[in-house]
Parts: sequence; C-alpha cells; structure tokens
Amino acid sequence: MAIQTTIDNTLGVLYLSVVTGSALYGVGCLQIWFYFRRFGSRDAWPIKFAVWTVLVCDTAQMALTTVAVYRYCVTNQGNPGATARIEKALIIELFFSGGIAISVQMFYCWRIWKFCKSWIVPGIVATFGWISVLVLWVYSMIVIHYENFRELVQPTPVIMSTIITCGAAGCDMAISAVMIFYLQRSKTGVRKSTDIINRMIIFTFNTGLPTSVTALLSIISLHAMPNTFIYIFFYLLTGRLYTNSLLVTLNARKYLLEGQPSAMPRIGFKIPREPKRDNKARKDSSLVSIHISQNTTRENVPLPQMPPRAEVAEGPLNRSQSTATMLTQHGDHNV
Repeated sequence: MAIQTTIDNTLGVLYLSVVTGSALYGVGCLQIWFYFRRFGSRDAWPIKFAVWTVLVCDTAQMALTTVAVYRYCVTNQGNPGATARIEKALIIELFFSGGIAISVQMFYCWRIWKFCKSWIVPGIVATFGWISVLVLWVYSMIVIHYENFRELVQPTPVIMSTIITCGAAGCDMAISAVMIFYLQRSKTGVRKSTDIINRMIIFTFNTGLPTSVTALLSIISLHAMPNTFIYIFFYLLTGRLYTNSLLVTLNARKYLLEGQPSAMPRIGFKIPREPKRDNKARKDSSLVSIHISQNTTRENVPLPQMPPRAEVAEGPLNRSQSTATMLTQHGDHNV
C-alpha cells in the first residue's frame, strides 16, 4: 500500500533536511577552522586541496538546498501543486554532492594505499566510488529536464538511484573493512602500539558507519515511500556526514596517537596586557615609587706596610709549621 503524500512527508521533511543540514554544516565549518589552525601549515597540498574542495561543494550544496526550500515554502506558499514539481536547485546540488563523496572516498583510498603499499586493493575500492559518482552525474544531467517527481520513480531513474546509493554504501563499507583488516594485522603485541591501533579501529568503524547507514536508508525509503521526500532527506544528510567524517579524521590524529581526551584545540581569546613582572617588584598603581640613590666615595688611604719577614733557617720545626699552615688553608681541620 502506497503512503499518501502529505505536506508533512514532503515539505516538512525537506524543511527538516535544511535544519539538520545547517547544523552539520556549522559543525563542518568549525572543524575546518580547527584543521587550518592546527594542521594547515604542516599537511601536504593534496590534503588541503581535498579540504577546500569539500568546503566549496558543501557550501554550494547547502545554499542550493536552502533556495529550493525557500521556493517551495515561501514563493509557492498556498500552491498545492508546487510540491509535485521538481525544483531545479535540488538537481543542481547533486553535482556538488558527488564532488564531496568522491573527494572523501579517494582520501580514504589513499590512506589504504599508505597501509598496504599496493594499488590493487585501494584501486578496487575506488572503483565503487567512481562508478557511484559518475552514474550520479549522468543521472543529474538526465533528471534535470524532468518537470515533476513522478518521473523520478520510473524504472530508469530508480535503477540509476539504486546503483548510486549501493555503490556509495559499498565503497564506504569496503573502506572501513579494509582499514580495520590492515590495522588488525599490524598489531605487534606492544601495549602502547596496540592501544593506538585499537583506537584507530574503533574510530574507523564509527566514521564509516553513518554514511553507509544513511545511503542504505535513502535507497530503502526510495523503494518503500517513493511519493515522499524522505529519501531526499537521507541523501542530503549523507553529504554533510561525508564532510564531517573527513574533517574529524584529520583533526583527531593527535588523539589517535597520544590518547588525549580531546582531539580539538582549546579555544582561547587573549586580551593584550602588560608584560608579566616579578611578584617582588609588583606595586599598587596608587603608590608613589621612590628611588633612593646612594653614592659612596672611597678615599685612597695608604695602608701600613708590613715589615719584611725575617728569614729563618729552614729546620724541622719550621717545615712542620709550613705544612700545617698549608693543610689548614686547604680545609684540613684535623691538623
């Protein structure tokens, strides 16, 4: 039995996608600020290029989704037939969504290559990602000419949507599985390195799980509830999760290696102040500082000259006295 189309499962769901996406977009921007504050001067240019690509695509996708919701809810307010028409901004944002997905997936494939030092495994994993994104871009160029959402549930668009989401989910799950396999194999038995690897395994699983789940929920809702916008909600959510997955991975490197409780740098706002002075020299501002200068005058007074020491013939007694004096001067108090 098909679910009846209502304003709640169409415009309501689309509105929730903007609210949720805006929150995740804000988190992503904060993560990017943390990244460039800590690692911007140290990372290689390919990593920074991936971060900038994700930021630009995420911003464009967020702006286009907001435009679509504004036109549905404000421009066409009171028009019951507006929800049946496809807003072109929703289709254009698919190009940027594909850019986010492929950038993040290729970054993880590069990490797999760093582990195994072979292009075979990361090449196979990357194939799923490229198939998904290429089909997505072809799908976008086809459906941008459609006028209403009923055309999206025809066999050809549905098959292409299934390939897109299954390819993306398969790539994400393959990335997580391969990373966990190589991490598990790299354990040496040393406690410190084992703790680091265990943290990396848990972190890899947690970062790959959300995108895989949302991709699967998107394809399930498309087949189960094609007359609603629920599948659009999950698909738009996937792009935000890709962005945060990449940035959390980059910012959490210190935590993964050192096990510190927080992977984020502390935010501090410094107020300019006077240089720190010694506590002994610190005075209250209300007191008057008084400096007393003392001048000491030395007079050259001739000292009395000692009479010349009489020369005494060296004998046994004199030799013992000289030895005692020498030992006393060197600190031997037993003499």
